[in-house]
Amino acid sequence: MHVTGIAALSDLLDDYVAYRALRPADARLPGLADLAPGPPPRKGDPGYARVAATILRAARDVDAPDTPLRRMIFVGDTRMSDGGAFTTLRDATGWESRAFIGRDEPARPAETTVAGDLTFANRWVALRPFAAGLDAAGFCINAETVVVVDLDKTLLGARGRNDRLIDRARLSALRDSVAGQLGERFDQQQFEHIYRAVDTPRFHPLTADNQDYVGYLCVIIAGQVFSLAHMEALAERGVGGGPAALLAMVEDACEVVGWPSAAVMDFHRPFAELANAGDPTPFKAFRRREFAETAALMGQLPENAPAEQLLAEELVITGEVWEALIDWKARGALLFGLSDKPDEAAVPAPDDSTPPLHRIRTHIVGT
Repeated sequence: MHVTGIAALSDLLDDYVAYRALRPADARLPGLADLAPGPPPRKGDPGYARVAATILRAARDVDAPDTPLRRMIFVGDTRMSDGGAFTTLRDATGWESRAFIGRDEPARPAETTVAGDLTFANRWVALRPFAAGLDAAGFCINAETVVVVDLDKTLLGARGRNDRLIDRARLSALRDSVAGQLGERFDQQQFEHIYRAVDTPRFHPLTADNQDYVGYLCVIIAGQVFSLAHMEALAERGVGGGPAALLAMVEDACEVVGWPSAAVMDFHRPFAELANAGDPTPFKAFRRREFAETAALMGQLPENAPAEQLLAEELVITGEVWEALIDWKARGALLFGLSDKPDEAAVPAPDDSTPPLHRIRTHIVGT
């Protein structure tokens, strides 16, 4: 690994990025609130693809009016989320499209597999032959091409290489936020035990694999609304219904026996109000802390820090992806970053002078 410089994602993307709320950072572009008001769909949903396609076309019109988009390159890191987002976006637009889904798995032999328009690789360096293969196949990259790049664990904090820092920032923020809600009742060892238990697939029918609801459950269990054993028994029985059912379960129980503390009640009520209004990130204190923790990991080491130290201690830009984006942009392609990270965890609050994540400078590290 070697360091190739320091940059911000915005050096290539400018404000052509949109986080979970599908609200582009560039105010000239329409967003979900303009096109299809309502709760944000998740990546892979057809509704997400329709809104994203409109945003991409609008972005092309800003820089190259009357230039239709005909082709798409998609770069991501997850087979299900990014692969699904690519497939639905390709199908919604009809664009000639190719996707690269990468990660580093150093313990396994290097492997690249192709399934239709999607290429899966367990080395980020495989992006280079993927790009060369596009040229060899006559896949034209010009002003009629859009490159959609996932941000979290693809362009920033590459999966299998640097992504544990993203997870560390999120967990640290969640721990501190739960502690803030419970006050003197907070016990770190207890929190870690509860978190490990509920942040698992068996609880997805209640948490929808959303860290806001994992954190909510940590408060509810540590705050003695329900015991962990009781919630594990429900999970084993396959009790589901999603977050709405979880919130209703808590309210029904507390209506009968009362709230165990004013702190838990005061946490639940605004959380439930936001959740019932369709907000996918109702644990606002957690997500704001996640932004601060993540931003603090970017660009904080000396300019001459070695690559190994950077990968262990700093959230860095993925060199191979950065290199490909530079080349594609030079050929006229539109670059656009899409991320499923909640906006509150990626963009500062109005009273916070910290830049959004895509505008924070950090090191570039690659092979």
